[in-house]
Amino acid sequence: MTDSSAGLPDWCVTPATAISVLPLHVLRGDEDYREGLDAVPDSVVGDPAAHTATASPEEVRKVLVEALDRSDGAGVVAVTLSRRLSGTWDVVRTVADSLGPLVRVHDSESIASGLGFSVRAAAATAVDGADLGTVYRKAAEVSAESYCLCMVERLEWLRRGGRLSTAAAVLGAVLATKPILHLVDGVLTLRERVRTRSKALAALIDAAAGAEDSGEAAIAVHHVDAPDIADLIVDGLRQATPAAVIHPPAALGFTLGVHLGPGALGVVVNTHPDAIALPVQRDSFPV
Repeated sequence: MTDSSAGLPDWCVTPATAISVLPLHVLRGDEDYREGLDAVPDSVVGDPAAHTATASPEEVRKVLVEALDRSDGAGVVAVTLSRRLSGTWDVVRTVADSLGPLVRVHDSESIASGLGFSVRAAAATAVDGADLGTVYRKAAEVSAESYCLCMVERLEWLRRGGRLSTAAAVLGAVLATKPILHLVDGVLTLRERVRTRSKALAALIDAAAGAEDSGEAAIAVHHVDAPDIADLIVDGLRQATPAAVIHPPAALGFTLGVHLGPGALGVVVNTHPDAIALPVQRDSFPV
């Protein structure tokens, strides 16, 4: 099981893949949308009144119990986005403790495909017949080899949502037009101060290329309402990392988009062999 911030495409979430998804919430006034289940209006991204929330204990219990039933006694590994960015891990951990040792919970210390690579590799191991401990270790191994970067138009979105310290937000706003951030131990941290968008895009590509030593990696590109720019990043990555497996660019979900803001761009690099071996699109997915 994972949460909806992983942004897994529908073809990755089927009975055959053994993956369940816990919907997180996008809130605005009296409106409450469950990501992946309800139609979320695009206008929530960039709206100062919008914020996010984790699932309730009752919602978590329902998803975990259903996954346990489907496991036929084998157990469930729940992999969540970074606990330092969301309360999701805490809620899942509490519910899992009440369900017993057949539910194990792993904090990926990541987001988006940094979480998704770990979930998919662990699920593939489960489908191959591995036991609960082996699947848990696979999730931990793969998530440990993810490196996440992003560029945002305004750090204010992250500061307002509590995902970045006020000091870092002020520093980035004063000294950089296009801040580059990265995840360090599950925390979003200001990495670079870049003056222009073109330099920011080049910095993202250079940082991603530098994150893999051997030239072999799985790379995912994400965006918030900026598909054309995401395509440019993919083109740059293909030139800079010809040995990498580059996944088609994907829009970030609303629970991340609300905090990163319109125009945000992200790159996730994972060097674990099991992440590199994952199918990149529906037509390469094994039937």
